[in-house]
Amino acid sequence: MLAQFHKLLPQSRIARWLALAEPTFYQRAFTPLITLWYLIFQRLSPNHHLSQVQEDALGGGADRLSPPGKRLSQQLCSEATTSYSDARQRLPLPVCQRALG
Repeated sequence: MLAQFHKLLPQSRIARWLALAEPTFYQRAFTPLITLWYLIFQRLSPNHHLSQVQEDALGGGADRLSPPGKRLSQQLCSEATTSYSDARQRLPLPVCQRALG
C-alpha cells in the first residue's frame, strides 16, 4: 500500500502544494509526505491511536518515504507521539484537501 501511495502522491506534487500554502511546514522527521501517509495509515488501520503510528514509524514503516540519509525510524528517539501529533497540526489544510480530494 505504501508503494501505491508514493506513486499517487510523489514528493514533487506535495512540494508544489506546499509552495501555494502558508510557509508553516518545514522539513522535520515527519515530512509532509510522511505525515500524509500516516494520516491515511492511521485511518485505515484497525487501531486508530497515535501510538500505532509511532510504533510503525519506529519499526521503519515509512523509511522509504524519508529523504535520503534521514530515515524516519532513526530520527525518532522515543515512543512519544508528540512529533507526529505536531506534524498533523502543522500540515496546511489545503494540502490535505488536495491530497485526499
